[in-house]
Amino acid sequence: MITLVMWYSPVGILFLITGQIISTTDLTETGQTLAMYIATEMAGLAIHLLVVLPGLYCVLTRKNPYSIHLKAIQALITALATSSSAATLPVTMQCVEQRMKMDTRISRFILPVGATVNMDGGAVFAAIAPMFIAQYNGISLTFGDVIIISLTAVLSSVGSAGVPGSGFAMLLFVLKAIGLPERGISFLVTVDWLMDRFRTMVNVASDCLVVGVVSHYTKLSPSDTSETQGEPLREEQEMLENDLV
Repeated sequence: MITLVMWYSPVGILFLITGQIISTTDLTETGQTLAMYIATEMAGLAIHLLVVLPGLYCVLTRKNPYSIHLKAIQALITALATSSSAATLPVTMQCVEQRMKMDTRISRFILPVGATVNMDGGAVFAAIAPMFIAQYNGISLTFGDVIIISLTAVLSSVGSAGVPGSGFAMLLFVLKAIGLPERGISFLVTVDWLMDRFRTMVNVASDCLVVGVVSHYTKLSPSDTSETQGEPLREEQEMLENDLV
């Protein structure tokens, strides 16, 4: 069944987008609105990645946050390529443990949890996309609606999966919260393959910064070499020395 869905889903998406384009009366205005949506989301992700997160990290640790970004560049590139926090997790662990020299007991607890619940980029998407839907359908949002969208976007991002395309399930939840129609989502599908990659980069960078903050405030005793997966266990070393293996 999964294979059947994977083969037929591109056909379904094609007809979904085609039907939406045919029903659109003014493609020029819709294209301009979609371009404004892309620019707005990119600006929101850039501000969150380069200003908000580094600012919080600097306030909490008094350290340079951009050094974390540089050391995690391999994980960020992998996130851009895979569009999945879960798929990027092994590379993120490698960058944090080997390049940033973080304690493995902290990184191997924080990073898997972050890949599951820490979806900063998804929250930005869930806050901006309803604005596009409202403008496309000619609906004016009140200040109360904006507050509800913001709160719902943050809460729903916690339950979003770290896989490509999970943002649309979160978006439908936000739209239902304020009673917006689903008309116009098809246009977001056409550009989501690109935007989702940048959202994943923000998620991975946020996970790395969280590990840095926790490491700064956590004082752990030196770890035993047997607790680290990258080093042989003491029993195995003794067996090797005694030629038992």
